[in-house]
Amino acid sequence: LFLGGNRVIELSEERLKFENSKINKLNHKVRLLFHPLLWIVITLRNILSGYEVIRLNKMNIKTKKPVIFCITHIGKADIEISAQILKKHFYLLSGDFENVHGNLDGFFLELHGIIYLDKFNKNDTKSAKEKAVKILNKNGNIMWFVEGTWNLSENLPVLPLPFGVIEVAQKTGALILPVALEQYDKN
Repeated sequence: LFLGGNRVIELSEERLKFENSKINKLNHKVRLLFHPLLWIVITLRNILSGYEVIRLNKMNIKTKKPVIFCITHIGKADIEISAQILKKHFYLLSGDFENVHGNLDGFFLELHGIIYLDKFNKNDTKSAKEKAVKILNKNGNIMWFVEGTWNLSENLPVLPLPFGVIEVAQKTGALILPVALEQYDKN
């Protein structure tokens, strides 16, 4: 059991270890120091994996406000491609603990900053929103795949948005920056 906000949340043993780990407790300034190195690693990995990133419009993000990057979710490399394009430090909101934690990619994401949640557990989603509010209030940015799942529909560019991005932005004064991804093979 884990105390998330004022709620008790039942977590797997592995997730509980992560929530109480030193890497999860790193402060924002330390994570900002790691960011340039991690950005280089992600960019090189994308290049070596054969991805060609084509930007349809340039994003010049010049603001002193925190940003919630609201990104459509279409495939396995969305996080890495988005990180390369955005260049800004972010904390990832992830509902995929089982597939992210425990591998090399997951280690780098956790070092960068990650909020895990079980999107089917109301207490956990509330706790994740509270964590996002704290991060944004410290001028951190959030990468939020708001659809909560991969969107493979050509006829529905954005799936329904299940929880709280607008609420979190209103509480913190954060800007919401929509980012749409399309992928064709490795382009």
